[in-house]
Amino acid sequence: MTNNQNIKYKLVGVLNILDLIPEFVYPVFTDGGKYYLQNCFDLLTIDSFEPIINEKYITYIKPLNKYDVDLSNIKKYYVQGDDVLIGYQSNEKQLFLGSVNEFNQTYKEGKIETNYFMEIVVDDFVSKTEDKQLKR
Repeated sequence: MTNNQNIKYKLVGVLNILDLIPEFVYPVFTDGGKYYLQNCFDLLTIDSFEPIINEKYITYIKPLNKYDVDLSNIKKYYVQGDDVLIGYQSNEKQLFLGSVNEFNQTYKEGKIETNYFMEIVVDDFVSKTEDKQLKR
């Protein structure tokens, strides 16, 4: 586990390990030539950044400029303790990146595309994260 709170990790892309669409995707960060994923036990706060060890996964990282995504509310660098960054790929070109609150609001506004299976998964995610936010 990477436990240095002083390191700033640059957001560089996303990883869709199963290559399914629509699907939640992993935001990918870099520091010192290595790639990292955020680790968050409570679904709300970044606890640490874990290195991507499997070289195969690194080849699947897609840069953010591949997508139609609004990066205006997204930070360029993230640190341990920041709000977790949620990634969700609706189709080949559309990608959502934002906080849990932003994701939940965007979904409730009907701006997140799902299919039957993902609607169940996303509804469950929204419910769990809203419960956790209330307990904060």
